[in-house]
Amino acid sequence: MKGRGQQSPLDLQYKQVIAKNLHSLTNQKNLKQVDVSKGTSISISTLNGYYQGQRLPSPGNVQKLADFFNVNKSDIDPRFRQIGISDDQKVSLKKGNQDEDTLEAIVNSFRSWKNIPVTDEQRAAIKASVSAMLDAVTESKSNKKHKNTHK
Repeated sequence: MKGRGQQSPLDLQYKQVIAKNLHSLTNQKNLKQVDVSKGTSISISTLNGYYQGQRLPSPGNVQKLADFFNVNKSDIDPRFRQIGISDDQKVSLKKGNQDEDTLEAIVNSFRSWKNIPVTDEQRAAIKASVSAMLDAVTESKSNKKHKNTHK
């Protein structure tokens, strides 16, 4: 999030996905928000913001929720997809994939930003975001090239 009132369209999307996922998990387990609050030590007002799609949870709260529901963080928050990989969720990367290796090296070189340390979780989120942006740019260029060759 960029600060109060300055959210990207992606942040707004994340909020809606997280709200949907939390409602689904809560309904599957036949729980109420108060049960989730007690089990995670996350305040009712904070949880309500997540359930209403008004707030993005901190990485720590995503972990608390994932532990409570016994799911992966990515099952709650899409910002954790293909990052924070657990032993039971291995992602196979193509051997010799230079693009993946280059991106990994660049992101891992981030140790701080504006004199504030960057955590492993934040580096993983940066990697996922940059990878998604590069995939979108590549796909867009590929589609333009394809259209131009068939005129």
